[in-house]
Amino acid sequence: MKNLLLLPATLSRIVCMAGCLLTGNYLMPAINQFADKASDLTMKHRYRCPVADNCEDISAAQTLVTAPTDIHCGSYAISTMTGCLESANPESTVSECDFGTYPTVWFKIQTDGNAVQLITSVSTNGSWSPVWAVYYGSDCNNLILLSGGDTKTPGTAVPCGMQSPHSVGIPKGQDGISSITTLYVAVSTRDFVDDPDFVLNAYTKAACTSCLGDLDCSLVPHAKLLVTQRSGDRPLDDPYFCPGERVTVCLSFTYDASHTGNNWFHGLIPDFGPGWDLSAFNPSEDITATPPGAQWHDVGDGACAPFITEYMPLLCTFTDENGMLRICNIQCGDCPCVGNQPLAPGSKLPGGWFWSTEGGPGCLNNCSPSTKYGIGSSKADIHICMNLKVKDAPSQIECERNKSLKLRFVITSNAVTGCWQDPVFECKLDISIGLSSWAVDCNTPPPVIATPENPVICHDEVTGVRLNKADGLDIGNIIVKAIPNPNISGASDTVLSAESALLNQRLSNLSPVIQIQQYEIFSELSGLVCPGERRLIDVTVYPGIKIQFSPVKICKGDIVELYPDILGGTGNYTGINTLLIPAFQWSTGDTTTSIKVSPEVSRTYTITVTDDSDVPVPVRFLWRCNPH
Repeated sequence: MKNLLLLPATLSRIVCMAGCLLTGNYLMPAINQFADKASDLTMKHRYRCPVADNCEDISAAQTLVTAPTDIHCGSYAISTMTGCLESANPESTVSECDFGTYPTVWFKIQTDGNAVQLITSVSTNGSWSPVWAVYYGSDCNNLILLSGGDTKTPGTAVPCGMQSPHSVGIPKGQDGISSITTLYVAVSTRDFVDDPDFVLNAYTKAACTSCLGDLDCSLVPHAKLLVTQRSGDRPLDDPYFCPGERVTVCLSFTYDASHTGNNWFHGLIPDFGPGWDLSAFNPSEDITATPPGAQWHDVGDGACAPFITEYMPLLCTFTDENGMLRICNIQCGDCPCVGNQPLAPGSKLPGGWFWSTEGGPGCLNNCSPSTKYGIGSSKADIHICMNLKVKDAPSQIECERNKSLKLRFVITSNAVTGCWQDPVFECKLDISIGLSSWAVDCNTPPPVIATPENPVICHDEVTGVRLNKADGLDIGNIIVKAIPNPNISGASDTVLSAESALLNQRLSNLSPVIQIQQYEIFSELSGLVCPGERRLIDVTVYPGIKIQFSPVKICKGDIVELYPDILGGTGNYTGINTLLIPAFQWSTGDTTTSIKVSPEVSRTYTITVTDDSDVPVPVRFLWRCNPH
């Protein structure tokens, strides 16, 4: 261990490199860092903390015991130990991270056999940046460097910890099952040390990792959630949507489990905000996905339903006010789960898309995705588009209550929703991805009221529908869109002023059966982007009444009964009692369904048939009798 010297800070012939301590007006450099002789200087020992200058010097004062490893990866207790860079020499046994050039001190970390990852960090009191590395070996004379990385990518070739937490994989012991439990940490710096005190922090993880994103829940690099089409007039990137708007949303991301044994991407479970109209969404048909093979499985699918197969520390489920099972990532959102209890193996999952392949030994391979493997590779580029609809808002209050259009996805590997058991790491710490900023624009004009609401007319009659805004104000326009019906003629789109909005279109039924002509009606108001609530009115159009007579041969003096074959109309040929209009009116004065005649000469008979529609529309047909 090397002596330190107290030197006046004004001594110009002192060259102070790394490892110097500034206290008041004194510098404390290492002896071998003097530019000139040190024999004329007064030496004085100064110790701030117990220091292991060499690995062999480690004692209980430099031994950090980590908290027990949570085998479920649900909690991480950080253990700490204070240290300082006082009285430290450059290292002579290892050279990584410039330890052979700059002062270095040593620590021992004791873990347990369940730990597969060690995460360390160093925080300093001064302005200097620490550099540290983790080793293992049978003793200090046989140290092997453990390269690491950040908390997402253990095992990558990053030997030195610096600013961010440093994660390394812990090798297996001699039994090949449990991890080794003794590791060594060297701490140094390449900077001027203004305060040598620091804190070494450490915690361990079981066989868990993230294959998607970091625990800060920032959007995953290269992940995109975009609107590619919308029926409204706003730009695609506008976060506000009109009630009833049709939207195509596409999600793209890369799932990378290549640092695990062989996890594969498996499931994509959506969580929709209350502003989406899920009654208009068919998850099996209203999507396109690449790679192909996505199958929708829901909690109501019985034996084919998905379920979780591992303890999941970041996921919980809850039942919402509509009775739907939903999923939430505890790390990435305010979850309404009771106690935020993590999911246990066997827990039911909400509906989601799963890319499944046949599993190997130990897999049941039935209709549930949780009995199979995943997509087939440890790294997969996923692209899925959904055709969604924003809910129509029946009222301003209802719109405000359900205006959130958040869209978030929980992504899983086949080690947690399938039957794969990974020998290295399981992707239990994946974050959810999505957006919560989209919302319904509830600033809309009032709906339109139709009177009558669903009119009934006969063939070749006018609709006669009065249209009024619900607020009673005669400002703005009322938009009428005719929904095409090939069996109806006369219907067309139109724009009516709210001051005199009367829908008068003469409709003809071109078929022998009843037809429905639908109109979509809504209001527009200058200054508002969104139209009012879109409503449908159904106009029932009866076909025209058609009368046919079977051919009749009659001789002079014979009696024949004339009866018509009647089609069309409402089908109820009863006349209208309130208007004293009979169902059948013959030119003979008879009001029966048929008449008996015995003409002496040729004669024309007329019949008028009236059904039970609100407005009588008699239809006259002629029958000529030619006696022989």
